[in-house]
Amino acid sequence: MFEPGYVAIPGPDGRPHGMRVLITSANDDRRVAARTAFTAFTELAGHDVAAVHITHVPDVNENSSYDSMGNLETVPPSPGNPHGRVVIGGDGLAPGKTGPAPEMLAFLRAQGMQDPISLDTSWLTIGHVDEFVQFLPVPGSRLGWRAVVADPRAGLALLRDVQKKGHGGELLHGGLPKLEWPYDLRIDQRTVDAFLADTQFTGTNERAAERIDTNLAVLRAKAGLTDAEIIRVPALFTARSLDYGMLDTEIRGMEDGPAKDAKQKQLEAMRDAVAEIPGTANGLVLNDGRYVAPKPYGPVVEGKDVFAEAITAAFRRTGYRVSYVDDLIGVHVGEGEIHCATNTLRGVFGPGARWWRDR
Repeated sequence: MFEPGYVAIPGPDGRPHGMRVLITSANDDRRVAARTAFTAFTELAGHDVAAVHITHVPDVNENSSYDSMGNLETVPPSPGNPHGRVVIGGDGLAPGKTGPAPEMLAFLRAQGMQDPISLDTSWLTIGHVDEFVQFLPVPGSRLGWRAVVADPRAGLALLRDVQKKGHGGELLHGGLPKLEWPYDLRIDQRTVDAFLADTQFTGTNERAAERIDTNLAVLRAKAGLTDAEIIRVPALFTARSLDYGMLDTEIRGMEDGPAKDAKQKQLEAMRDAVAEIPGTANGLVLNDGRYVAPKPYGPVVEGKDVFAEAITAAFRRTGYRVSYVDDLIGVHVGEGEIHCATNTLRGVFGPGARWWRDR
């Protein structure tokens, strides 16, 4: 709904004095839920906290989700970029998709401090950068940060390993609580074998992996990212989004004939992705090497969630500890995760934050 920024001026003894500025989503005209962003003005604004709204008149064909603020991230400060770089997703020239709002891009560029890096998120149903990449401060490392990146190839490899070891009959989502309607319909309760036999599922993940590779090339070129800074975490995506469900329901109500056949082909061709396993990259960075990730609910083999084990090990290698939070029937079924539903205020007014010396 909003993303926290800040403004600062030289204060006593040259120490920064500033205030938070909550930048609200530009999509309030198009998505009723985004109107709650105005609580930034009515509930959150106050002493040393301001809010700003960028006005945008939408085109009827726009994907308004690009203007949600889960689609706005920041690469941490690094040599040559003392304030980091804004990262924002968009259409990548995909036909029929536009965004984010040009007024928001103009606003970000006008600050003169964090020239936005544009990534292609058109391959996602929702289309937010936080669905596949997150940035962790890692003091003492080459850049001072590392990137957590969703890895669908690793996710498929985990499933194939489960199958190879004779556990293909296990549910992909192990250890599920009892699910009431409509969550029993929203959570795909097929086995590992069934998922791997589904060419739409495997094709969606192969396509996702290719698009993530393309975006990593952009981050390598513009943010100095190298393989040494990438923390790859197993991920799985699906084309069975809410859009898929609505189209499937429409087809079930149609009479047999050419029109129904055309809709069925459209359904089978869908490859735009949402998280099947709750997405680790869509988590929350805390202090002191702590990371909050959504509980993955992966296949359970010998009493252990194979995805949670692999994710924990990946973070451990870079000195982070993971805490898992169950967001399955909260944010996940709404095609988001923990990062989508939370905000954090960072420490930005310390003695080292004298931005005017970096001009």
